[in-house]
Amino acid sequence: MMNALIRHSLTSGQPAFEAEETAILSPDDALASPEPSSEPGRAASSGDSIARVGGIVACAAAALWVLGEQSLHAPNSAPLFGFFCLLSLLAVLLPATGPRGQRIGLLPAVGLSAILLLPPFLALLPLLLANTAFAFTRDLPRVRRAIYERSVWLGLAMLTGGGLHALVHPNFALSTTPHTPLRLGLVSLTYGAVYIGGRLAGLTHHFHAARTVRRHVWAGWKLEAVTLAATAPLALLMALSYPASGLAGTAGAALLLVLMLVVAHFGFETAGLREQVRAMEKISAVSVSQTSLPKVIERFLTLSGGLVSNDRASFWLTDDSQTRLERVHSTGSTDPASVRFGEGLVGRVAERRTPWIVRDGLNDPRLTPEELNGGPPCSLLLLPLVAGDQTLGVARFERDAPGAFTSREMARVRALAAQAAATLANVLSHQNIYNQAVTDGLTGLFNRRYMQSALVDERRRAQRYGHPLSVVMLDVDGFKGYNDTYGHVQGDVLLKQMAAILQGSVRDVDVVGRYGGEEFIIVMPETPSREAYQTAERLRLAVARTVFPGFAHDLELAVYKTISLGVATFPDDTDDTHALVNLADGALYRAKHGGRNQTVLAGEAAPQT
Repeated sequence: MMNALIRHSLTSGQPAFEAEETAILSPDDALASPEPSSEPGRAASSGDSIARVGGIVACAAAALWVLGEQSLHAPNSAPLFGFFCLLSLLAVLLPATGPRGQRIGLLPAVGLSAILLLPPFLALLPLLLANTAFAFTRDLPRVRRAIYERSVWLGLAMLTGGGLHALVHPNFALSTTPHTPLRLGLVSLTYGAVYIGGRLAGLTHHFHAARTVRRHVWAGWKLEAVTLAATAPLALLMALSYPASGLAGTAGAALLLVLMLVVAHFGFETAGLREQVRAMEKISAVSVSQTSLPKVIERFLTLSGGLVSNDRASFWLTDDSQTRLERVHSTGSTDPASVRFGEGLVGRVAERRTPWIVRDGLNDPRLTPEELNGGPPCSLLLLPLVAGDQTLGVARFERDAPGAFTSREMARVRALAAQAAATLANVLSHQNIYNQAVTDGLTGLFNRRYMQSALVDERRRAQRYGHPLSVVMLDVDGFKGYNDTYGHVQGDVLLKQMAAILQGSVRDVDVVGRYGGEEFIIVMPETPSREAYQTAERLRLAVARTVFPGFAHDLELAVYKTISLGVATFPDDTDDTHALVNLADGALYRAKHGGRNQTVLAGEAAPQT
């Protein structure tokens, strides 16, 4: 039964709806957070505190009254009542949770044993007291409502099952009359059917909720059903032990129930640790030289989903300025595309490098309007990925249930985040080295070595699929005179501006590079000669209309420059890669000597101007 319980929780991968809530804030959160919100669930008001105290006093008064009344009809029931009070409190204060936050509730099992040993109303009171006390410790109204709903069905099941037991066994277990298997089975099945069936009926108001909410509450119901089925035999053993061994026998069986709880807890912990180790091994096995940042991020989020069940996941990557985060991954969430450090939850997690758990993702005052998605009630888990003294990014996980994430879940995925951060840092370092090897340091365009390699690849692809391939070579007219007049620093500014014009005027599939000095090259896949000529002319006119800087100290000085271009096309002009570049360069040479500021096709003479 225990293995079935653990196996169900692991395979379901979903937490119970009434999952344990945990508020994890950074150490200085109290200083930096806004003043406490008046929204219910953020902080208990004085009226709420008075209501809680009043509820406890009322329950205690009812307990004394029921105990006094029932004791008149059930002698020696006071020790059993006190025993079940302690056991009920233990069941709610020391719950076992699965590796993904599932709560294993023992109250239904305790209730089954109680109705077999005490009169119905007397058996019901310890469990209602314990459940009410547990609800008073919860801050989120939605969580408290779920606990109260469970109390209603638990009470109804105990009254129904206890009433049936009183009919078939009027003297209860306080006499030495043995329980027959038929009576026990009838009472147990009735009790379980009312409780589990009632809990299932209580889920009907979620039918019109979001799909993820329905999945959470359904998984919680299944876990409760499996838990009750697994713990019912020990609950029956507690009742059967009393006639022969008294309270000592019942306490011994209760100890077995607690041990079962401990075994389940550590079983889940062991399974979770094994899964965590496997996830860290997989993220460590990522080959730095054969992967990219998006693949590492996607792999991290996928592996994290195995450790922390979530409905949506997003990831923000720190930009080069280390002041903003750009969203690079999002699944079904309207997250802000860009976040400044210290802005909103994501920005504050990045700035403080501290993970946060947000129990109420709809009412937290630290959320910016862009972060509020207006969806169902949810809880958030935010993790910074830190390598050394740099924040590389922030991961955010959402679950459509309030107070759903636990500190244990956060610790588990935090270890994976540290490993993923190290992998991301290695990938970034590898990409920086690669970029330095293939890009021009001044303009940011690809350098000559990369362009030669790209041209070979594109020519091979064009030959395989029978597509044309064009190459455009261009040169800045009179660049030496510009340098001599305005200085080399301004010449560098002109080249950067020229590179931006070229990069912004071609298609995404076109490859732009700096070939050397003031000469640039553009490789245009699947482009015939006439279209390449039109693109070259568009570039020429765009440059001619652009104002370039003159002297650095004279911002009002306007300088206009022109370019000359040569175009060659595969396979019309040649089928050889080197010859293709030489033909485009020859056309550029004719354009320069034919008067500049013009485009010349390979094989054509330049018009004289």
